[in-house]
Amino acid sequence: MQSLLWRFLAVSFFFSLFSCSNPESVAYSGDENLRELALAYDSKTNWTESIESDVLTNPVERPNGVSSSIYLSPTVMAAVSEDSYAPVYPSIHGFASLDVSTMDIDALSFLKSFLARICSGEAPESMVISTQMHTLSFFYYDINQLIGDVDFTQAVIGKPFDGSDFYQCPVRLYFTRKNSSPESEYFLPYVDVFVYVRLYSNDWKCCKIEFMGLEDNDGRGN
Repeated sequence: MQSLLWRFLAVSFFFSLFSCSNPESVAYSGDENLRELALAYDSKTNWTESIESDVLTNPVERPNGVSSSIYLSPTVMAAVSEDSYAPVYPSIHGFASLDVSTMDIDALSFLKSFLARICSGEAPESMVISTQMHTLSFFYYDINQLIGDVDFTQAVIGKPFDGSDFYQCPVRLYFTRKNSSPESEYFLPYVDVFVYVRLYSNDWKCCKIEFMGLEDNDGRGN
């Protein structure tokens, strides 16, 4: 009985090795190792052709900004996808977000030029609507009354309010006082204003400057 059982197991094992639908068979001589036997089976087997094999073999296009040392897993691809998250913009606490993406590119270019003129010490009269020239006079007068004779050193533009035909843009102007010792490196005084720009006779112009607040190192602020 035991001999019959061993014969049955041997026959079953034999047929389990050679029951492939492929009509060609590969004999195992006993001198080959399993790797050689597997390669022999592979070479004799008619495999089904891969579907869209180019997807598996072609290199994946690497997104801009992703290091070549990073493996492009599905998680990484999802993280760098432009559709997977909303853009994040910096902001200044107590002032505004610095997102100016909604602003017309020509209007933004004009505003940057307008503020560059102010920071260079030039009064930008030609960039103000002629009927609104008083807004520039009031701006310089109020500056002189509030903080004295100063030099504006740089300007930061915040997220604008988009009106029907104008932009109301928060602007932070940093300054130093003329004929005074250098300001503390840990704090630059500034004044916050709204600059209104609008399209006037096919050109962008400033139509109003409005004070928001002041922060000074001499303790003044509002």
